[in-house]
Amino acid sequence: LNEHHDVSFELADLIASATRRHRDAESFRREVGEILVQSLVSLQMENFQAAGKKVAAYAHLLALVVQDREMYTATLGELKECFTTFLGFIQVLPEKSSDESFPWIGHVLLVLEKLLSDDCQPPQIRWSIPDHENPSADDEQPAHLEEPLVSLDQKMQLYEALVEILPRIGKDETLALSICRILVILTRTRSIAVRLGEKRSLQRLFVMVKQLSSSTNEKLQGAFMLILRHIIEDEDTIRQIMRSEIV
Repeated sequence: LNEHHDVSFELADLIASATRRHRDAESFRREVGEILVQSLVSLQMENFQAAGKKVAAYAHLLALVVQDREMYTATLGELKECFTTFLGFIQVLPEKSSDESFPWIGHVLLVLEKLLSDDCQPPQIRWSIPDHENPSADDEQPAHLEEPLVSLDQKMQLYEALVEILPRIGKDETLALSICRILVILTRTRSIAVRLGEKRSLQRLFVMVKQLSSSTNEKLQGAFMLILRHIIEDEDTIRQIMRSEIV
């Protein structure tokens, strides 16, 4: 990857093949996941943007590997621990021209999207069924929800980073789609949707869309409409829709 930045798919296939043939596949997955995560994190340095293609290659390989559910599960601990570090890659230096591409951002967002998508799933509830024959104090314990994979503070930090680079996307449809897919997930949280609905943030979002006005990417358009829907639909609106549907 240091010398050849376009072999991510081949390496991902190689890792998948090696995993299937390994005697202890579970430990192999953990080891590979840890190596890939730490290799990407090690590139987090002051001038990492000068080696943007290298960072993009590392992030792309990690993103491809964790699409496998078993590999993702084995790497989950590392991903959670390094989430804040990954946010350091979501930035653009002020002196960068608007015409430059930022290949690493989209691939890093692909890694974060996998974690955020999993975080959106209904949380596991732990509850012990009371024993009526032998009651105890433990039976009175309320149901317990598992901790979220990504905290609200981390989501807000990611949101702030994305808003800062919205006007710098230019004509890069792929990056725009990556950012919009993340914003769709983030704005499911009402507090973040409200922040994006503020004048400054909304202006930046529409600047991005205006720069891509000639785009016919249906996925991008669909993601943009979902973001607007999340901004507009507050709790009262949702209740009214539910009443209308029920009646």
